[in-house]
Parts: sequence; C-alpha cells; structure tokens
Amino acid sequence: MATRKALRPGATEPDVVFSPVVRGQECLAGAGFRAKRFCQAAFGGLMDPILAVEHFVETESAFRETALKELAMLTLMFEDSAGHAIYTAPGGESVRVSPGDMHWLTAGRGFVHRENLSEEGGRIHGLRIFVGLPDSRRTESPYSIHLPATGMSRIHRPAIRSRHAKTPDGPGDGRLAHQIFASDIFLNPRTRQQFMTPAGLTSFLLVVDGAVQVYALGRIDRAVAVAAGEAVAFRGRPGEPFRWRIRSPDPAHVVVLYGGPLSGEAGSQTEILPDVPALRPCAARTSEKG
Repeated sequence: MATRKALRPGATEPDVVFSPVVRGQECLAGAGFRAKRFCQAAFGGLMDPILAVEHFVETESAFRETALKELAMLTLMFEDSAGHAIYTAPGGESVRVSPGDMHWLTAGRGFVHRENLSEEGGRIHGLRIFVGLPDSRRTESPYSIHLPATGMSRIHRPAIRSRHAKTPDGPGDGRLAHQIFASDIFLNPRTRQQFMTPAGLTSFLLVVDGAVQVYALGRIDRAVAVAAGEAVAFRGRPGEPFRWRIRSPDPAHVVVLYGGPLSGEAGSQTEILPDVPALRPCAARTSEKG
C-alpha cells in the first residue's frame, strides 16, 4: 500500500510519482517455459521505453522460436540458472548465454529469435525485457550484442550484493536506440539501501524473491510495499535526479531497470509484442493514495 508522509515546508508537488504496484501476468509458451509478464499499460506510462518485462523459468531442452519486429529484446540471465542457452544471432552464428550474462537483440525490420537449452535437466531463470524503438530505428537491420557476466560491475557489502550493467554499444556509430541500465540486487535482512536515479530516466523495480518497501525521498516522502512477483515503476520531476531507498525486513532479490522515455512513441508498439498465451491478466494491486 502506498503511503504519503507529511508535506515538507515549501513543497507543492511530489518529487517522485509511483505507478500502481502490479502483479505479473502468468504466461505459458509451450512445455517447460513459464513466465510472468509485466505490461506497459498497467504502469500508467511510467515504464516507457520498456514495453514489457517477462520473469521466466525455462526447464526443458526444446527449440523455441519467437518472431520479433520493430522492437528490441534484452535478456538478463540470473546467476542461479543451471546450464546455459544457445541463441542464434542475426548473422547465423550460435551464441552461448551463460548464468549472469546479458544479451541485447535489436529486431529492427524483423527477426526470428531462436533459442535452445544446452542440456537436459537445465534450468534457465531470468528476465526478457522488450524495449520500444524510435521511428528512425524500426526498419534497421537486425543485430545482437552479448555481454558476459564478467563484464558487469559488482558491489559486495555486508548488507548488499549486487551487479550492474548497461546495454553494450551497438554497431556502426556505437549507439543503441536506447541505453537500459540494469541492477541485479540481493539484500540481507533488515537492510536499508539508498539509490539515485539520474535525471530524465524512469525506474522499474521487480521483486524476484522476498518483499521490500520503496521510499521516495524528497519534499513529499512516499513509500510503497512490493512483494515477490510484483513490480512498480516510478520517476522524478522532469530534468532532476531523485533519491530513493529500499528497505528489506527479510532477505530479498530485486532487479531495477532504468531507461529514458520515447516521448510516447513506445506506447504505440505494444501490439507488436510476441503472442504468449496468458493465464490471467496484469493486475494492479494498489494505486497511490493521496
């Protein structure tokens, strides 16, 4: 439940706006693949440029194909995965995606993403993040970029263990359509950890395990409780960075994604997401209360 603390002297508006807290949409895509999808529409526009996030577990060695067009897909494989996946890159070569790796694919004018578990008895656990493209990049040639786990920065402290990365540089001029920053965070019990979101970026926080409270620090303080299988998006006032804090009473695993908005363009792309049969719709658990 979202709460509002006392208005500080001279404050007229909140420093941070929260979306509703959203439960993932349970999805199936064949035997051995189960996911919870978080749809952009459920977050009141605060997820832009991200179209959807899928928290998935894949447990069977089956060849899978996903037709993608006019968007990008970022895969973040969690370190607790067992085994690795084999992706077919746009150039035809095979790419081994191992625990802790990040893989970026720009589908552009169209690409069929192919993947397979490398071994029987494997278990792949992670996120697939679908990202909108600006009009100028929707028809470019498909390409993919791989970032191994060793390329991510890591922080180890008594209360927190985390790894951080941004999407790798693209081909040609090196610029991707978007830079997405990802933080994969493990919190110890009774931890309070402060973060800063840069100006112009939105934040999307997904709780993988445990439960946390998210506090926005500013002229008007806000607090939101988020449990396992739920997510919330939030942003600061235009042109200003903002501070926020996570509090975890028990051990927790959370992922935070940062991205810059597409000025409304991404919202028109939700119809081009891969068609995954849904078991139940995205559902907002709470909305912010004044």
